Amino acid sequence: MKTTDALNTDRLLEALGRLDAPPLGLVLDCCDSTNAEAKRRILAEGTSPAIIAANTQTSGRGRLGRSF
Repeated sequence: MKTTDALNTDRLLEALGRLDAPPLGLVLDCCDSTNAEAKRRILAEGTSPAIIAANTQTSGRGRLGRSF
């Protein structure tokens, strides 16, 4: 996959080999932060997909608060 390719939910889940499983992954076009999105979903729904990916993050950060 080229780095310019957009994330594709079907290809991501197919690569994980879990198309028949409950929602394992979620691919968003844009969000503030995938970690923040996971936290919001856990607080609102009591659960979150194991993998959340986004084509664009407006406030994402690296491990230990480092910038990308």
